[in-house]
Amino acid sequence: MERNIYLESLDLEEAKRITEALAEKKRPLETEMTDTEEALGRVTACALKARVSSPCYNASAMDGVAVKAQDTEEASESSPVTLERKDYRRVNTGDMIPSSFDAVVMVEDVHELEKGRIRLYHSASSYENIRPIGEDIAQGSLVLPKSHRIRPIDIAALIAGGIEEIEVLKRPRIAILPTGEEIVRHVKDLKKGCIIDSNSRYLRHETESLGAIVSIYENAPDDEERIAAALKEAAKDHDTILVIAGSSAGGKDFTRNVVEKEGVLHLHGVNIKPGKPLIVGEILDATVFGIPGYPVSAFVSFEFLVRRFLEKRLRQIPSTRPVLKATLGKSIHSSLRHEEFVRVKVGKMDTHYKAFALQRGAGVSSSLVKADGLVRIPKHAEGLNAAEEVDVILMRPIAEIDAALVVTGSHDIMLDEIDDLLRDEDVRLSVSHVGSFGGVAAMKAGECHLAPVHIMDETGGYNRFLLEKYLPKGHVLIRGAGRMQGLYVKKGNPKNIRSLGDLTREDVTFVNRQRGSGTRILFEHLLGKEGIDAKRIKGYEQELSTHTAVAASVMDENFDCGMGVESVANIHGLDFLPIGKEYYDFLVKKDTLDHPKIRAFIKTLQSRALADRLERIGGYTLDDAGVISERGG
Repeated sequence: MERNIYLESLDLEEAKRITEALAEKKRPLETEMTDTEEALGRVTACALKARVSSPCYNASAMDGVAVKAQDTEEASESSPVTLERKDYRRVNTGDMIPSSFDAVVMVEDVHELEKGRIRLYHSASSYENIRPIGEDIAQGSLVLPKSHRIRPIDIAALIAGGIEEIEVLKRPRIAILPTGEEIVRHVKDLKKGCIIDSNSRYLRHETESLGAIVSIYENAPDDEERIAAALKEAAKDHDTILVIAGSSAGGKDFTRNVVEKEGVLHLHGVNIKPGKPLIVGEILDATVFGIPGYPVSAFVSFEFLVRRFLEKRLRQIPSTRPVLKATLGKSIHSSLRHEEFVRVKVGKMDTHYKAFALQRGAGVSSSLVKADGLVRIPKHAEGLNAAEEVDVILMRPIAEIDAALVVTGSHDIMLDEIDDLLRDEDVRLSVSHVGSFGGVAAMKAGECHLAPVHIMDETGGYNRFLLEKYLPKGHVLIRGAGRMQGLYVKKGNPKNIRSLGDLTREDVTFVNRQRGSGTRILFEHLLGKEGIDAKRIKGYEQELSTHTAVAASVMDENFDCGMGVESVANIHGLDFLPIGKEYYDFLVKKDTLDHPKIRAFIKTLQSRALADRLERIGGYTLDDAGVISERGG
């Protein structure tokens, strides 16, 4: 099948210029009237001026007595002034001030005498404690300018100014057209070879948050004529169309061909990673964006190009995310050909921030959920070095980052349960799965608060030897959970795998954990003990970074066995062949044990709530959870 060829790929800044120019040349959005109370998020079409003043009368600013300022001129501590009942009026906050009075004395400064008389020890100046007419909003004054996106406080100001109906820009009408026979809308329709359409939902909510009216079309199959028909139909009633997938240069990617034949193609290919196969064009009066199908590519394309286009259409200054300075925990390598955006976790270590790269695959949508931000690697750069200061484009509030304990090391699903319980204490876990020895290295370098580990020594003990062998003084070990390690096999054990020796059979394919993980170390120790050559195990080089990823692979027809902890086997409905018990513990600096977040962690580790959750999952013991071990202990 004939392949497409990219137009000359443009740098991101040039692509932004093209999309913004398209937004500016389009016919302006029409306007409409709407009730002020229903105008949240809408954009004003013109300047809005107050119809009435607020307040519309001279109002008391507090509880007290209204007086004539000149009657109090002589008042002092040594020579107080006494006023008769006719010379003042009692008022509460918000009361209208009678025209005969021009000041208010606070009730705390009023001394009551007999027969309704009062005594004042301080003078009052004219209009003291009075809100004059129009103090907040004066009739005819500007309340909101045009091209302003309306916030809750803006609605309050408009209503205070007597504006009950306003003219706003009509909402942009956006069509989302997913393509590909593999796309299904609902999990009930999911089968091998199919993918649930998450991109349409993501783009819908992003565009709706900008004020658009969105229509999601039925997915079009990979057929040029049917995609063309769907695009032309959508262009009749929508001013922007987002076509999902089909924008690359493969034999089944038809978006470019359709845009070229039916309209004008302005751009195909941007020098960014992920997100390169972006298309920008026009059909009829609609602007068409060909959005890459991989979720992370779709996010980057929307964030840096589509969002700017829609903001320009709505007369908004293009938004920017906050940027945080951080140092890289590890080096990041990059291609010289693209500007790359790398997803990172960020943790606050004392007074500075550390950033750690997450999975970089364009299809790993979960990395966007976990990410605290993006780090940009410029085109022509080979990457970024460890300890280098970088700008992190934030994807979540800085307060959430500051509330997090940075946890770097071995993976276990109990961390998810601990994180869930800690949220009641306003603490979060920021977790990076790098294996046990990766956690030891991070702890030694001061790059994490906690390092979960499970590494067996030559005596068969677990973890305590790490304090003596790998870490300087000042580190301790928090006992976590006992857990059972073993082999995952499919339900019913169809290959009749009974021992490690069975892994060398020709009909058995194994999936491994990554080097440096405690599970990998234990597995290789057991192979050596039994004299099994790892090279005889088919699939031994296939490495995954979590127990859950191993379990998911064993459920697939391509793999028969993997090694991991019992709890994950239970969750995935796999049979489990136990090999031995181990301990999953936490390295920590001793001088941080009294930190409130560490105390909350230990409290949760020892809680009945966590014990109940792990008991329901199965495969854990918490007999000594939270017990501290020191060097030589």
